[in-house]
Amino acid sequence: MDASTRPTTAARRAQLVVAIFVGVALTLRLGLTIFDPGPGQDPDLLVRLERFVSYFTIQSNFAIFVMAIAVLRAPDLGTPWMRAMRLASLFGITVTSIVYVVVLAGDADNSGAAQVANLMLHYVGPPLAVGLWLGYGPWPPIAVADIPRAMLWPGLWIVYTLIHGAITDWYPYPFIDVVTKGYAAVTANIFAVTVFALVLSLAFVGVNGWRRASQLS
Repeated sequence: MDASTRPTTAARRAQLVVAIFVGVALTLRLGLTIFDPGPGQDPDLLVRLERFVSYFTIQSNFAIFVMAIAVLRAPDLGTPWMRAMRLASLFGITVTSIVYVVVLAGDADNSGAAQVANLMLHYVGPPLAVGLWLGYGPWPPIAVADIPRAMLWPGLWIVYTLIHGAITDWYPYPFIDVVTKGYAAVTANIFAVTVFALVLSLAFVGVNGWRRASQLS
C-alpha cells in the first residue's frame, strides 16, 4: 500500500468528528421518521422508511459518514473505488447543502427536533465535512478519470427516483416532481444539477491535487 494514501493521524481525528456529528444527525432524523413523523406524513412506517432512504440528503450524509468510518479504519484510500467514493461524497454533500439553501429552504416547515435535524443535515454537517477534509484530508490521488465512476451514484439515484415516482406518485423534491413540473422541466432541472455536480467534481479534483501536493512536499 502506498504510504501517501494512508490517512494521517490528524485526518483520522478530523473524520472522527465528522462521523460523530453526521451519525448523530442521521440518527435523530431517522428517530423522528419512526417515532414522530409530523403532520402530513404517511401513516405506514415502511413507507416512511422507504422515503427516508430515498432522499439525496440522507444518502449524501450517509456517504460522508461511511467515508469518515473508512478513514478511521485506515484502508488503502488510493484504490479506484475509494477515490471515486471520496469524490462522490464531497460533491454530493455540497450539492445537498447548496441546492437546499438556494432552492428548497423556502418550502421547509420544520420546528423543534425536526428543525435541529434539518440544520445539522443541511447547514452544519456539509461545511463541517468539507472544511475538515480541506484542512486535514485525507487527499488520495483523485483524478479527472475518477469522475465518471463517482457520478454512478447520483445517476442511479435519478433513475431510481423517476421510476419510484412513476409507481408511487411521490417524489422527494419539488424540482424533480414529474407530476407537478412535467418531464420537460424535470429534465432541465436534472441537467442543471448534473452540470453543477460535474463542475464541483472538477473543483474538488483540483483542490485535492493541490492539498496532496502540499502534504507530500
